[in-house]
Amino acid sequence: MKKKLFCIVCFCCTILTGCWDRVEMQDLAIITSAAIDVLEDGKTKISVQLFIPRSISSGETGEDVSAASTFVREGTGSSLADAISILQNNVPRRLFWGQCKIFIFGEEQAKNGIRKEIDLLARQSGPRGNSYLYVSKGKAAEILTLIPPLERYSGEALRKLSEDELGTSTTLKDVDIGLMGEDESVSMPFIKPLSSKEHSRKPYETVPIIDGALCLKKIKWLGP
Repeated sequence: MKKKLFCIVCFCCTILTGCWDRVEMQDLAIITSAAIDVLEDGKTKISVQLFIPRSISSGETGEDVSAASTFVREGTGSSLADAISILQNNVPRRLFWGQCKIFIFGEEQAKNGIRKEIDLLARQSGPRGNSYLYVSKGKAAEILTLIPPLERYSGEALRKLSEDELGTSTTLKDVDIGLMGEDESVSMPFIKPLSSKEHSRKPYETVPIIDGALCLKKIKWLGP
C-alpha cells in the first residue's frame, strides 16, 4: 500500500511541475535604456526606452527597415520607486528590466544626489550589475529621444561607445562597490548630444558622446 501511494505521489509531482509564474514574451515590455530626472517641484521622473519587435514584411526583404525600433514612456512620482510604479500603469505590458544596459541621470538629479536611486536599482532584481551609468548634460530624457544615424537607438550607441573606449565606463556594480569605500566616491562618464554641422539633419538626428568624467562624492555631484 505504501509503495502504491509513493508511486502516486511521484506521478503527481511530475505532472504538476511547471513555471506557474511564467510570463510570455509577448506580454513583456523590454526596456533598453532608462533616464532619471528631478523636476522643478522636486518630483522624480523616469523615462524608459522600450523595444519594439520589428515587424516582418510580406516581401522577401525580411524586416521592415522603415519601422522604429524603440519608443519612450515616462512616469513621475514622489520618489524613483513611485515613478516606476506609475510608469508601469502607463504601459500595458509588464516592464522587463533584464535587457536595460543604460541608466542616465540628469544634471540636476546628479547635483541633488543619486544615492537613494542607486540603492533602489542595486536592490531590485531586474537591473543588472553590469549596466552602464552616466550623467547627462541637461535632462537625461533628451538622450533617449536621439536618433543615431548608424545605430538602431541611442542606448545601443552609448553601450557600444563604453565597450569600445577603455576607461570610460562605470557600471552599477562599480557604484555599489564605491559606496562601500571609505571616501564613498565614484566617477561617472558625462555625456551630451554631438553637435552636427550638417544642415540636412535635424538636431535630434545625432549620437550621444562622452564629454569627460564627473567625480561624485557620496554619490552627489557638487558641480564643476
